[in-house]
Amino acid sequence: MTLLRDPSLLFPSRAAPAPRRADGVGGLISATARPFDGTTKRPFGDQTKRPFGNKTKRPFGATWFWRPDLWTGRTRRLPHPVSGTTLCPGLRMFHDASTPDIALDLPHPGGLRITVGGFDGQFLSLALALPHGITRRPEREHLITLRLICGTAPGTGYARLNLQCGANLHRVTASLDGTGKHLSADLDLQQVPQDTGPVRDGWVDLIFDAPAHKVLDLRDLTLARLPRGRF
Repeated sequence: MTLLRDPSLLFPSRAAPAPRRADGVGGLISATARPFDGTTKRPFGDQTKRPFGNKTKRPFGATWFWRPDLWTGRTRRLPHPVSGTTLCPGLRMFHDASTPDIALDLPHPGGLRITVGGFDGQFLSLALALPHGITRRPEREHLITLRLICGTAPGTGYARLNLQCGANLHRVTASLDGTGKHLSADLDLQQVPQDTGPVRDGWVDLIFDAPAHKVLDLRDLTLARLPRGRF
């Protein structure tokens, strides 16, 4: 298996979002996403519990906690798995295979199973658009933590935070670590340069290396922002 040392070198712009119109509609950001107001309340209702199956609790000290729509049970059907397809508002799938054998399934409400057969590429990724407002100005004392519950071990994986600040794109990459089926990646905002200015767009790439002949059974996925001192 080829170990992907630095995913940004292999596909620097493959998961970049489509341009967003001035009215905020389009691109990767869901038109239904509400802005984060800086408080510790849940901006999208109580998302600490899933309607079915396993649950991921809101981490202690989190100033923001979010579960994308596909893992809340709201998605009922999936499109054909071509690279760049939108799986649900704010979530797109990318890969670099020319003749992929990929099947998408919703095995239970609030989960995604990606079954990969023959695959002549190096990666498969999911691009998760961050809701408006939560990364307006990066706060270097914070971490953004991605937590993943899997039905089977997915192999080598990475999370990559992308912040579009004017003409500049800043990236923070971390490997998926953990034991068994519970994995996480900590994206440290201290790695973002100071005085970057307002963030125009933000998204997280969840990247799986060499996915051929694997089943990516993603039962729950959450993102949280945590002060470094409380981590």
